[in-house]
Amino acid sequence: MPSAARSSAEWVIEAPWSGGVLPLADFNSVSFGQRYTRISGTCYATVGGMTQPIGPFTNANVDEITMVTSDGTIKSQPSDLSKDGSSFTDAWYNAGP
Repeated sequence: MPSAARSSAEWVIEAPWSGGVLPLADFNSVSFGQRYTRISGTCYATVGGMTQPIGPFTNANVDEITMVTSDGTIKSQPSDLSKDGSSFTDAWYNAGP
């Protein structure tokens, strides 16, 4: 799909797969973005030709996803964005099946 180029950005944490979903490793918390990494330009995205922190894109189609088990138990969950819209964390809660 040629029109999909630079139309979305993703930061992904996922459980491993080997014939089925394996337990999610206890990573405690992982940090994304300049506020935490001290690396300029992290958690920036270019969408529709515009490069900026991810925060300003929240008026677009933004999907913040909490990973859950089949019975709804939270496995990991992202935080809110930092005030400048450039950083967030994801916390581990449960290994789950």
